[in-house]
Amino acid sequence: DHKGVYPAKLAQLTPSYLKRIPTCPACQKDSYSATYKASGKKYSFSCNGVKGHPSYDSDQGLSP
Repeated sequence: DHKGVYPAKLAQLTPSYLKRIPTCPACQKDSYSATYKASGKKYSFSCNGVKGHPSYDSDQGLSP
């Protein structure tokens, strides 16, 4: 759908791949869309609502 790369915005994954954008359990809202970054076959996101909350990227996985 995106020519083998991740879409520029997380919202482009709904509703075909995700029913909705997930909410962060720590801050009870979607804090991932604002931090989502994609470049080709790599992506990253984190919770920007809670300081020190883990982040995720396609190279490193989950980081504390």
